[in-house]
Amino acid sequence: MLEGVQRRMLLRVCSAYRTTSTVALQVITGVIPIDLMVEERRYLYEMGNGQELAIRKAARERTLNLWQRRWELNEEKGQWTKRLIPNLRPWVTCRHRRIDFYISQFLTGHGSFGVYTQRLGISENAFCVYCGEEDSPEHTVLYCHRWAPYRIAIYGELGFQLTAETLVAHMIEDKRQCNTIDISYKILPASQFLCVLNIMKPSLDKWETPNSSIKYTDVTFLW
Repeated sequence: MLEGVQRRMLLRVCSAYRTTSTVALQVITGVIPIDLMVEERRYLYEMGNGQELAIRKAARERTLNLWQRRWELNEEKGQWTKRLIPNLRPWVTCRHRRIDFYISQFLTGHGSFGVYTQRLGISENAFCVYCGEEDSPEHTVLYCHRWAPYRIAIYGELGFQLTAETLVAHMIEDKRQCNTIDISYKILPASQFLCVLNIMKPSLDKWETPNSSIKYTDVTFLW
């Protein structure tokens, strides 16, 4: 019951899709699972309500260790998120991290990506409309040639390339790098538009005639 209440709150906090697992929501928002928070409060009570700062710090470290252990043992849900954020403490304690609708999609894999929309039966296939590769968040942000100009600019400023294993780590490292890497207002809005357009393609095809002034392909290449 408490986990359900927390889940609804976290969905609003990060504007994630409702199909996102609770464990992934907790991680990307940096909000400790409710049952571990209850356990922390119990621990503080037993230690004398945690009046001393040292006791409160020890209790929080204990909670983070328990959460990290649970995250490591999780092999079912949020595996893409786990690949991006294997170590919780740096992410949870980072003061300049932020989360929004687009970042949530990338961090969870639940969003306008072919592998996701096909799994839900929204689209007929999971292929990228530009290169024919499997359209995953990793492909869209790190490999698709359509968004290469964005990546070249980012890599030029950073001085190195990014991978799924290093992207979040570099965002955490310092605020400047986080702002440079920020994918939420560069690649994903345009990518989402094209994903939706691709889903609508069968309907758009019906509207096209030999004398049509605008074609489906014309629209996609505006981006």
